[in-house]
Amino acid sequence: AWVHLPISMGYDRYPELLIDEKSRLLADLEKEKARLFYVHDPEMAVSRVRYDPEKQTYEAVAPQRELVIGER
Repeated sequence: AWVHLPISMGYDRYPELLIDEKSRLLADLEKEKARLFYVHDPEMAVSRVRYDPEKQTYEAVAPQRELVIGER
């Protein structure tokens, strides 16, 4: 749910500005094939994002429950 543009936190002072900023951020993350980290989500730690032009929404792609860096 965090990648949906209208989702914000209760302490966001200017939600309308946040939606614009979030839209630009998600577009950049998709373009760069970068990962998005979810600090408030107990079920998902990180994912990539993809824009669905048909639905006009962003969605999480290849979500990971935990972040693993390097080999163990």
